[in-house]
Amino acid sequence: MLWCYDKQNIAERKIFDQMYCTVDRPIIITDLNEKIIAVNTSWVNMCKFTAEEAFGNTPKLLQGELTNVESALNFSMTIRGGLTSSITSIVNYKKDGSKFLNNIIGWHLGDILIAETMSELPIIGD
Repeated sequence: MLWCYDKQNIAERKIFDQMYCTVDRPIIITDLNEKIIAVNTSWVNMCKFTAEEAFGNTPKLLQGELTNVESALNFSMTIRGGLTSSITSIVNYKKDGSKFLNNIIGWHLGDILIAETMSELPIIGD
């Protein structure tokens, strides 16, 4: 896992790193302002953005013409509520512009928001 802030989320990092140090699924972590603070190697491989390109951006960098923005917003709001995890499927875009159906689950842990891709399905053509 790569973290971009040295001093933030120390307690959450320790818990997260213990739980997910060997997870092969793509994971993205944001702060409460939805700024990306961490991604794992699987996320970099899936989305084609480097960790440095992702840091400080929001997950909107994966959105495009076919992304259902309302579904993305509902997903984010449910996670922010902190009462439950949220599951959604939205069309996202990789750095190279290719589309994929991103089936994700997200949850709130302390002052971070976590989204894990459960499956990725390429979308061919329009």
